[in-house]
Amino acid sequence: MEENIGKIFKCLRPAFSREAAFSLFVIVVVGIILKADDNGVSSIMRALALAHQTYPCLVNFFHSSAWHKDRLLLLWTGFLLREGLGWEVNGKTVLVADHTKQPKDARKMPDVRTMRQNSETSSKPSYFRGHDWGFIAMVSCRMAKSVAIPVWGEIHRDSEDESRSVRLLGKAVELSSSLGKSFYLVLDAFFSVGPVMLMAMRSGGLVHVLVRAKKNVTAYGIPAEVRKRKRGKPRKYGRKKKLIRLFDMQSSVFEYADILVYQKLETVKFMTLDLMWKPVKDKLRFFLVETSRGQIILMTTDMSLTAQDAIRMYCARAKIETAFDVIKNLLGGMTYRFWSKYLAPASRRPSKNTVPQHSLRPEKTARTLSAIENFVAATIIAHGILQYLSMVMPEQIIKANRCWMRTYPKDIPSEFVAKHVVAACVRELLNSSAKSWIAHLIRKRQDKRFDLYSESGKFKEASGF
Repeated sequence: MEENIGKIFKCLRPAFSREAAFSLFVIVVVGIILKADDNGVSSIMRALALAHQTYPCLVNFFHSSAWHKDRLLLLWTGFLLREGLGWEVNGKTVLVADHTKQPKDARKMPDVRTMRQNSETSSKPSYFRGHDWGFIAMVSCRMAKSVAIPVWGEIHRDSEDESRSVRLLGKAVELSSSLGKSFYLVLDAFFSVGPVMLMAMRSGGLVHVLVRAKKNVTAYGIPAEVRKRKRGKPRKYGRKKKLIRLFDMQSSVFEYADILVYQKLETVKFMTLDLMWKPVKDKLRFFLVETSRGQIILMTTDMSLTAQDAIRMYCARAKIETAFDVIKNLLGGMTYRFWSKYLAPASRRPSKNTVPQHSLRPEKTARTLSAIENFVAATIIAHGILQYLSMVMPEQIIKANRCWMRTYPKDIPSEFVAKHVVAACVRELLNSSAKSWIAHLIRKRQDKRFDLYSESGKFKEASGF
């Protein structure tokens, strides 16, 4: 296990221009896995029993210019591709992307804005202040189980040049050109707009998009060729079709196949249509799908994609919601508390996002915003390590698990199980005299008042275990 973790860290070493920054990065990632509470950097201090003077070093690490999250996450994506963890369809790796909102009440935290929560849960307010995050994850399949491994995350700022829907696709195109790998990007109905499809079509095949269309989507048939040319401009669009009404057609028009829908095998009714879509003024492929869960319409820029592959890929999109749950609730990745003293205090009451916060030192405020994204990037790596270990060595993780569970895993352990096993392994290394470069980095920063090698268990008492 230690060898696999060390292999990941050494792969990410080129992202850091200084050895001290890389050492602190290792400590931060291990601390995120071990921490038992969600209080930002303070939780990492308590989890590893670090010395008091290490706290400002950790805070400055997230503000440091010795590393950048984009370079780090690019290396992380390349590592996953080299390890063969990406699920491939037609020679393209499948990515999923979505947004998630994180409430923040801090008055001097940069880029906090008023957002609306579209939720049926009555306990959530309709309007609140916080950050709007965009994430991209790589789908990985092992033993008939699929997971979404996050590879990129960023706060989506208000911008007149680029909308939130286009930003995620633009980043996927950048990853594709940097890594020399083509992708499928699976999105929900929020992204079924013309600019997204146009950008995918103009990417030159680097990224093909598969989205769920809105229920009121309208497309047009391809106009028939006219032998004798008439006066006027030739027709670009054929007959108008409201796709949702096509489900009322005779069953003989549809095809049937047995497909895994959210891990359950069932007979699916579907139809494939190549139609003109006015927002892009070009041809797209539409899939009309009816399962036990209802009727959906999928659309893609890849004219060679089959309905079976499209259904399987869209079912995998839900895995990014599980990744959000792990990042937020299990690892506490959204518990950052970075703020800028140069920002004018904002009201905690939700208001219109018309007047931006004034900063006396905009460059310092930008570094604070970068520190927030760096904290989440470190959490993405910690999450990825847990998923990597669960996929590569599932039997060892299950065997080493000493945590009581009502239902024990049979094939692929969850991130919860992997977190407890990795935490136990690290604590064992820190309480022994074994030679480990990861343990050596942590020991140098620990509080010397605690004897880590005694049998009294003082380290466990100090770290909360």
